[in-house]
Amino acid sequence: MASCHSLTMIESRLTGDPLDLKMFEWTDWQLEEGAREEGNRFDELAPTVVHPRGSSPPPELTIGIVRQFPFASKMQRMSVVTRGLEDSTFSLFVKGAPEIIQSLCVEGVPDDFAEILQQFTARGYRVIAVGYRELPWNYVRVQRATREQLDSELRFLGLVVLENRLKPPVTTSKRR
Repeated sequence: MASCHSLTMIESRLTGDPLDLKMFEWTDWQLEEGAREEGNRFDELAPTVVHPRGSSPPPELTIGIVRQFPFASKMQRMSVVTRGLEDSTFSLFVKGAPEIIQSLCVEGVPDDFAEILQQFTARGYRVIAVGYRELPWNYVRVQRATREQLDSELRFLGLVVLENRLKPPVTTSKRR
């Protein structure tokens, strides 16, 4: 959840989808964008990095966001290609509608996936699934690959279960 989002910094403030903001805040990581000066805007391979909060994060926990596919309603998912500062391969993370992520996974989906999902949704929870894939490709191949080529052969990582709590005024209105 620290890297699979569409958040950005605007005037030193983290902005983006409210759900992405909440999930990112929960990780207690921070996002840093590279310098956006006119002369070097396109010189950086991973202009956005995420890492645990702190003044000097360990290099093995510093992750560059190399490529991003924003959430598309038609596809019901979003994905990012990342590379750890000390990693030799790229990683792909995909999150979205559980049924969609399940259909993209070739391993890790529990046999009782449908029952588990039904239990959470029947109680009114919002559920997001997450998948993952190692990409032992070079940078050029990562950049040239289509979304369909990337968002395939995933390993199921799990479900993120969220509760939408009613705000107090809405709760009062509902009781009337």
